[in-house]
Amino acid sequence: MGDLVSDALVKKLNSDKIFFSDAGPTIHLPGIESPMGDANMKKYLMELCWAVAKGNLMPEKFVVGVKAAGLTGPEVSSVLADVIWYMGLALEEAEHKEGRAKLVEMT
Repeated sequence: MGDLVSDALVKKLNSDKIFFSDAGPTIHLPGIESPMGDANMKKYLMELCWAVAKGNLMPEKFVVGVKAAGLTGPEVSSVLADVIWYMGLALEEAEHKEGRAKLVEMT
């Protein structure tokens, strides 16, 4: 996995051991102050998307992972749109192993 989305986090999300609350974040990501800075939000969303794309995270748990990290508001929508665009580019190059590395570097 990545620096922010660990195997343990994915397992907890998939097994319903992590929930989200409208009151605030329910998970703490190591090395990240709350609220996440823009760069860390992009990186977290990117790693979460990759976990889904690789089949490690159930797609329906993506939203739980976003909300549990306390990511809400219009800025999240904008960053998520960027992340999905980047993923689209990377997946076009999926036959090239460099595609994923380039995608991670962009975040």
